[in-house]
This record gives sequence, structure tokens and C-alpha cells, in this order.
Amino acid sequence: RLDDPERIECVRSYGLLNPHPAPDPFLNELCKSAAAVVGPNALAIMNALGDEVAIRIAEHVPPQMDPAAAPPICTPRGTQACNYVVYKRSPVVLPSAELAAGTQGFMQFYTGIPMTCPTTGHALGSFCVVDTEAHPDFTEEAVNRLQMLCTTAMHHIELRKFDEAFHVFQI
Repeated sequence: RLDDPERIECVRSYGLLNPHPAPDPFLNELCKSAAAVVGPNALAIMNALGDEVAIRIAEHVPPQMDPAAAPPICTPRGTQACNYVVYKRSPVVLPSAELAAGTQGFMQFYTGIPMTCPTTGHALGSFCVVDTEAHPDFTEEAVNRLQMLCTTAMHHIELRKFDEAFHVFQI
């Protein structure tokens, strides 16, 4: 599967393609806030998209959902909706059951925001919120709130990258 090599290198430069990412409590809290924008049953996930795989870097699994039902940390990209978010480079909202067959079956609502590198403009992945209930009246204001949370996540990821570079430079 071909992909833009510059985008893939950008994702790698942030260290986001580790198949065993260390938990990041701040990003998980942002996922929890994003899920709250949609509803109490919503699942929120941040995915980094490599050439062939999507790596989950943060998540919020609602309390009533079996954690084993959440997508695995590393999954083949296939026909995931997050691919479309990355290539489109703008928010995607699928408010009801019009979701593609390959999207974990239980989803009745999907929204994804591209996680955009502030220096290159490449989409590194997607900040997705899914729900078992349709949301046909999902508002532009709600999309804007998710975009603000995604921007905050990218600032945190950017600072984490600079912090790691600083520590390497000090040694």
C-alpha cells in the first residue's frame, strides 16, 4: 500500500508508530473530554497512521463498555474511516448508520478530526469519537470543540517531541 513518504516520516519523527506506546494520561483525559462532547456511551481514540497500520496512542473507553471490545492497539489500516480523515485533512462526521461495513459493526456514529503536524501540515492520524447511538443532529459547535481538543493534543505531542530531543541533547 503506497502512502506519502514525507507524511510517514513525519509520523515517525514524533515516535508515534511504536506498537507498544506508553500510556499518556494527558492524552487519555483529552479523549475522555472528547467522548463527553458526543455522549455517555462514546468511545474516543487517537490513532497514528503509518503506511500499513494504525496505532492507538490514547483512548477513553466508557465505563459500561467491555475494554476488550475496544479496537486493538495496532490494527491494519484497511478500510478504516480514519484513513479518510487523514487523506481529506478535515473533519469527517458520519452521524448515523451510514457507516461502512468494516467499522467494528457496533458503531452508529463516527466523527474524526485530523491530527495535523503544526510545522508540515501533514495529518499524522485521527482523533475519533464513535458511539453506539446515532447523532443525526451533531452540531458544528461540537465539531469545533473536538477540533480544539485535537489541537491541544497536537500541542502536547509537539512538546513531548521537543522534550525528548532536549533530553537527548543534554546527554
